[in-house]
Amino acid sequence: MSDRIGETSMFAACAFWLTSRVSPAEGDPALVVLTLLSLGAAILTSYLRAKAEVEGVDGRGGILGRAERIILFTSGFLFGFVPQMLVIMATLTWVTVFQRFWKTWQLLGSE
Repeated sequence: MSDRIGETSMFAACAFWLTSRVSPAEGDPALVVLTLLSLGAAILTSYLRAKAEVEGVDGRGGILGRAERIILFTSGFLFGFVPQMLVIMATLTWVTVFQRFWKTWQLLGSE
């Protein structure tokens, strides 16, 4: 559960930063939407792993795990490519959701 709280805090801070750093006329609502899409996928990724492990199968895997998300997130802010980071984050985190779902489905179907 602490992983979900940590990631929620991380993405909430990003959304706050995106909405408070510029005036509404200058802001890009698409970036906030990408932040929320990334948050939803990150929580779902964690949830899928937990549910898979309850069923007795390995729920790990996927292209963008928690460590990779944190590295990507931090790099985006440190090096100033937040919009690009959010596009990559949203895309690859949802790919990870589908990878974990498919893997779990396959493992549960083989039992």
